Amino acid sequence: MSIDVVLRSIFSAAFLAAIIRVSTPLLLPALGGLISDLGGVINIAMEGQMLMAAFTGVAVSAYAPHWIPGLPVWGYALIGGAAGVLAALVLSWVIAFFHLELGTDIILTGLAVNILAAGVTVFLMFVLTGDKGSTSKLASPAMPNLPIPFVNQIPFVGTLLNGENGTGYNVLSYAAILLVPVVSIFLYKMRLGLHLRAAGESTAAAQSVGINAKRTQYIALYLSGVLAALGGLYLSMGYLTIFQANMTAGRGFIALAIVNLGNRRPFGVLVAALIFGAATSLGAQLGTAQLLDFARDMLAAGLQQARGLVDWSQLATSTDRAARELRLVAGRGIQGARLRWSSLTPDGVEPAAWQQAMATVHRAMCDALTGLATVSELGPDFVRLHERAQGLAHRCNRLMEPADDGVVRWVDVGTQLRLIESPLDIAATVRAKVIGDTLPTAQAGVSLPPARAWIFTSATLGADSRLKWFTEPCGLEDAQVLQVGSPFDYGRQAAIYVPTAMPKPNDPAHSRQVAHLVAEAAKRLGGRTMVLTTTLRALRSIGDELQGRFNGDRGIDILVQGQWPKRRLMERFREGANEGGKGCLLVASASFWEGVDVPGDALELVVIDKLPFPPPNDPLVEARARRLELQGRSAFNEYFVPEAAVALKQGAGRLIRRETDHGILVVCDTRLVTMGYGRSLMAALPPMKVLANPDEFLRQLDDLGATRASTKDCSPT
Repeated sequence: MSIDVVLRSIFSAAFLAAIIRVSTPLLLPALGGLISDLGGVINIAMEGQMLMAAFTGVAVSAYAPHWIPGLPVWGYALIGGAAGVLAALVLSWVIAFFHLELGTDIILTGLAVNILAAGVTVFLMFVLTGDKGSTSKLASPAMPNLPIPFVNQIPFVGTLLNGENGTGYNVLSYAAILLVPVVSIFLYKMRLGLHLRAAGESTAAAQSVGINAKRTQYIALYLSGVLAALGGLYLSMGYLTIFQANMTAGRGFIALAIVNLGNRRPFGVLVAALIFGAATSLGAQLGTAQLLDFARDMLAAGLQQARGLVDWSQLATSTDRAARELRLVAGRGIQGARLRWSSLTPDGVEPAAWQQAMATVHRAMCDALTGLATVSELGPDFVRLHERAQGLAHRCNRLMEPADDGVVRWVDVGTQLRLIESPLDIAATVRAKVIGDTLPTAQAGVSLPPARAWIFTSATLGADSRLKWFTEPCGLEDAQVLQVGSPFDYGRQAAIYVPTAMPKPNDPAHSRQVAHLVAEAAKRLGGRTMVLTTTLRALRSIGDELQGRFNGDRGIDILVQGQWPKRRLMERFREGANEGGKGCLLVASASFWEGVDVPGDALELVVIDKLPFPPPNDPLVEARARRLELQGRSAFNEYFVPEAAVALKQGAGRLIRRETDHGILVVCDTRLVTMGYGRSLMAALPPMKVLANPDEFLRQLDDLGATRASTKDCSPT
């Protein structure tokens, strides 16, 4: 397929209409998540609320004609929708009661509600229909579509505003769009919205000015539940007219990600939801979640646009069953595992069962291709579905064959499976796509395309003079390298300290000792400290230890990654520099090692718990190390050490962000000064002043406080 065909498809009115449909069940719960987030009560249970509303709406609307005969179809749909909203509100009350009245952790409460909803809906579905897969035996109505009059004859606009068929969008799609300005007005113009945001910032401060923070947070959770319910109802009574087990497919969690991607603003949430919707419309990766999404999309399009022409329920059920069987083959007891895949089947998986499950997936895709081919001329939806089925079938067929040289495979095991194949490097791709090794040679009378130059720039492209960490995997060994020094005076602005009395990194007492050092240092600085951990286990251990030590301390707030969204954590951390405010101590991992910018006095101490070597049991790391060893090279010196050097440099880079910053870097790993490779790692760091002992470290901490005070004294008025 040529690039111009792809672009025409992407920028077509039909594709934009598809994005609106796909984005609806993301936008509605995202708006609900925004309200609860700003109210200080993050609604993790939206996934469960969507499920419960989706099932309740279908079940009640299907049985309503027996209870209240004579109503129009839309009346029964309305009754079902109201019942679904009520079911979600009950779950909202459960969360609010346990969190606000009994003091339970809202994250754990929300997860418990999600598990409860997933189990209850499947159980009730089996009771009503005898089927644990779907409610296809129930005759449930759909929420109506509302066409906009007089626009169908207008090219592009008609398709965009009324969809490919000219019948308009579902009423819940219109509601989702209209609710964006409504939520914005509510949050920023209405008294209750202002009270809600105040309670989210600080319940104590809100209470002090007469706001009933608890009641306000109850309302936030109720509103969040209503919007999540509308998202679930769209899935079962708008997008489809049946309920399927776990049909939300993580959309409640995606909605929370959309809230943060949208900068916690209603219109930002709208843009982020559309981005996710576009990605979903384009997506074609082999994984059980993609198979389940494909089955739902195929069933929805088939029932709406080609009912009776193909047995869509059978095709969707076959795909759904094939995906679930593939997940079961990988095992139930290894959630979060990453399975090596060095032969035809992943390690620890029965080969015959795996091959059979993959063959079942491939057969389901072939059957879908056959069915879709018969109706592809009816609309662009079927063309895109046919292309998705082709892509999934191709990937399945590829993964049933031995892997090519130069690639590594593995399986990520969670609620769903992800089957991944990755090249060990991108040198060939870069040479072909960027450098243009495949360009034709000049011939007489034939002009070549103009020469191109590419500039790659970063502070962390490598630690050696040739930047081999970046250039070698990209096939850019012949690239011109220019290294420009930093404008920061690290010798004056920063210092590094390695506590030699620290236990070894693999010692169980290591995290506790790191927490002890951090606590003492943070007390001297009044917070202004960031701890970067190399593992989530260390994150939890150090975070729990510090929260226990500072429990009841009104001078320092302990922030731990995961308790709030990243953006909110960083906003609160930066506030720690405000005069008269509480200082902050942040414990974080993963994404906080890079891309975090805290200039000024808010951050004066960065503590790294261990040297950030890549995990040796990671399949991609393992394969790259093995390739180097087969070449007679040292995997440790040529891969593990350079990777650690770049990561260490990235973490250290959080400390000094402008010419007036001052701070200390602490690396709680004695290997940095006791092992031979430690010199290479130290050389990769900026040329900071080295603190030789604890006394120098404490004096430097006190000097930071004095410098901060003198700077404020000398500031212009």
